Amino acid sequence: MFYFLLITFIYLCSAHNNVLYKPSGKYCGTISSLIEISATVKSDTRIDLDMHIFGKDFQCHNEYIVLHADNTIEFPNSYNRLNCIYKIFNEFGRTSITFQFDSSNDMINVGLEIGILEMRRCNLH
Repeated sequence: MFYFLLITFIYLCSAHNNVLYKPSGKYCGTISSLIEISATVKSDTRIDLDMHIFGKDFQCHNEYIVLHADNTIEFPNSYNRLNCIYKIFNEFGRTSITFQFDSSNDMINVGLEIGILEMRRCNLH
C-alpha cells in the first residue's frame, strides 16, 4: 500500500510540474530597434501581442493559440483574412512565423528571416 501511495504522489507531482512549464505571463524581446514584440499569455488558448515592426505599431489582442506537445505555439486563425495576425503577415509578405516555447528557460523564441527573436520574461517595475 505504501508503494502505491508513493507512486501516486510522484505521478501527481510530475503532472503538476508539467503544468508549470507552460507559457504564462508577459514575455518581451527585440532585434535591435527593428522588431520589438511583447506577448502576454493570458491562458492556455489566448495571447495578447503588441508589436513594433520596422517603424509600425500593431496590436493583436485575445488571439487564439494552440500549444502543441513539441511546444510550438500555433495561431490557427492567422489564415483568416479578417484576423489581425493575417493582416500583419500580408503587409510584410509573410504567410507564417514560428513561435516556440522553451520550457527549460521559460522563454518564447520567434523564428524570423533576420534571426531568432528571444522573448524573455519582461521586467515588471
